[in-house]
Amino acid sequence: MKETNSDFQMGSRQAVNQMKKTHSNFDEQMNVVEETSMIFTKISTLVGTIALSISTINSEIKEVALTKDEVIYVMAGIASASEEVSASAEEQLKAIRTVTESSEQLMELSIDLKEVVERFKLEQA
Repeated sequence: MKETNSDFQMGSRQAVNQMKKTHSNFDEQMNVVEETSMIFTKISTLVGTIALSISTINSEIKEVALTKDEVIYVMAGIASASEEVSASAEEQLKAIRTVTESSEQLMELSIDLKEVVERFKLEQA
């Protein structure tokens, strides 16, 4: 009976030790679960922050595209105005050439007139 009692006590101690190990493993697993939960919470928060950043970037890209379109529109207006100024300058140059040619013709006519007037004066004298 002593042996049975001794075996029973040994079995009980082993059972108690096993229960302690099981309890210790359970505590460790609970800690791991809690840590994992905190990590997933952080990941979720980071994903939300990334999604917000992507949304902000998309908005900025749209704004840049609109600004680009406005710049292109203004540049087209400048190009058009530049063409108009160039055409106007060409017209002014043509007008100046015409005035120069007319002035040269007027000068020639003036010389001819002076010669005719001087002959008329000589003939009267």
